[in-house]
This record gives sequence, structure tokens and C-alpha cells, in this order.
Amino acid sequence: MKPAHPARRRKRTAALPGICGALGALVAWAGPASASPSTGHAVAVTTSSNWSGYVATGRSYNEASGTFTVPSVSRYLARSTASEWVGVDGWSDSSLLQAGVNQVPVGHDATLFEPWWEVVPGPQQFASGVMVRAGDLITVKVQEISAGRWSISLMDGTNGDRFSTVQRYSGQATSAEWVVEADATARGGSTELAPLAGKVTFTSATLDNAPASPGGALESGTELGSVTSSTASGLAATTFTKVVMVQGGHAVSTPSTFDGG
Repeated sequence: MKPAHPARRRKRTAALPGICGALGALVAWAGPASASPSTGHAVAVTTSSNWSGYVATGRSYNEASGTFTVPSVSRYLARSTASEWVGVDGWSDSSLLQAGVNQVPVGHDATLFEPWWEVVPGPQQFASGVMVRAGDLITVKVQEISAGRWSISLMDGTNGDRFSTVQRYSGQATSAEWVVEADATARGGSTELAPLAGKVTFTSATLDNAPASPGGALESGTELGSVTSSTASGLAATTFTKVVMVQGGHAVSTPSTFDGG
């Protein structure tokens, strides 16, 4: 299936100091590489070759946030990748504000963890001052602080490291996302999703500074990483689209259904 609104951007990884060198050939799509979004319902479902998670659409948004635990990689799979992030835009347009953490297996029992932020169409940037390990609790927040000025912050609640930046942005802000992504190669094809140990769980999720579900929790239901959401209180105009990642004809990451908080 082709995306109804192809929104693509290149995502460059930045190697952590002293770990395996730069991986400049690694890129990713911001929008679903293969998706067929539907609308008009409280919860819609679509598929993607590189996204798994939930997308909020229906009106403009000025804030999105979420907290997740950085997963470890359960086994080495050559040229596989994974990334967890929170963002605004990128679903139906080619611009995007986002921040998150990459996992890049670089050998048996060795994984590169990369905290990053990005304002598309610009390149991915390393979140300086933040060192991430598997198991760390990461909070990402993207928020408009004045007309055309947005704050992007990433905080490691485990070790106290934090990064923030204020950037000019003129995108539509018509979607918000909580996503587990498989990056892509420089040639544009998606990598395989890295096998992640356990669930990827997004908690304390907010949209326009209100809980994105009655209990503010988004929880995964599969080993390889995914998220779920519930009906957003006070956001009646919002549709949450559930995105299932399909690779090689198989659903490799499926978000759980709305958990009612």
C-alpha cells in the first residue's frame, strides 16, 4: 500500500563518543513508508513498513509529550534498528518536530544508544549532554511556546541528564505521534526492526497539555515494541490512528488496543 500523504525525511545517526564511530549512512523516514490511513472514527487502523504506534489527527496541536523506558536489544540482527520518539507533524506533511532514542545493534551483545532531536527537513541532531543506557526513563516534550517558536526537550529521568532547544518552525502541526520506528538505509528501504527485549511502554502521554488517555498511559503489547492509547479527554475532534508495522508480509509490531487508562 502507498501512503495517502507521503511525508519523508532523512534521519542521520550520531555515534556516541568513543563508541564504534559514526554511522552516517543510516537514515530513516519520518512518515510511514507504506500506510493507508483512515479517518472518521475515534480509532482508525493502518499499516506501515517502518512505524508502529499511534498518531493523533483531526485538528492542530501545540504540544505532545510522553515518557518511555529505553529498551535493550534481545539478540543481534545485522543491519536492524529501532527508535522510540514523540513528535508533532510528519503524518500528512513533509515537516516534523521530534525527539527520541535510537538503538543500533553493532555486534553481538553491543548496542549503540543515541538520544537525538530533529526539525525536518533539517538533519537529525545529537541531544548533547545526554548519555543513555538501556532501562533509562526518557521523557520527550515538543511544545509551541510562542508563534512560530517551539521547544524540544529530552530528559533522562534515570541519570538526570537533559537537553532542550528552541527552534523556529512553521509546519501545520496537524498531527502528533508516539512511535517505535525501524530506520531506513541511505537507499530508502526500511531496515528490519531490531528485536527488542520486552515491551516499549509510553506513559504520561499528553496532547495539548492534557492526558492523551484517561490515565495518561500508552502501553505496548508485543515483544518488538509498540504503543497504545485511549480516547483523549477533551479532545473530541481527535482521531487516534493505530499503526501496525508490517515487514516481509508479517506484523512485526502491533500496538495494543485502547486500555481505558
